[in-house]
Amino acid sequence: MDFKQFDFYQKLKIQIGDWLKGKNSEEFKWKKYVAILPDCFYFVSELAVDNSLPMPVKEKLAKAIAYVISPWDFLPEEVVGPAGFLDDVTVCAVILNQVISDIEKDVWQKYWKGNEDLIPLIGKVLDDAEEMLGKELLGKILEKFA
Repeated sequence: MDFKQFDFYQKLKIQIGDWLKGKNSEEFKWKKYVAILPDCFYFVSELAVDNSLPMPVKEKLAKAIAYVISPWDFLPEEVVGPAGFLDDVTVCAVILNQVISDIEKDVWQKYWKGNEDLIPLIGKVLDDAEEMLGKELLGKILEKFA
């Protein structure tokens, strides 16, 4: 992870951590998915620069990184608040679901820093994505990234 990505990761971790400590987060149904975004970002960023991975996998991971970093996405955080991170988490899950079988388990395990098991977590995000985002928005994400 280069310095800019690390800086973004730290800011994201602080921003989401502060929000999770506030009262507004208690009522938010999907806060568990907002909470994992920093770990997902770190994970895809580290995998994208791992020399053992083939270029097509790295290219897909780079799309997830670009989407998370970009202020111009389907649910901009600046407009909708923390709910705006849900599309970012979903994009990461969609892309990881596509590439994880192409990555040796010992490779991805050294980068995953989350508290939950990665494979079931990807499945949970994808299972809940339509309810979280709505059918139309999920369709746009799948059209763009699947």
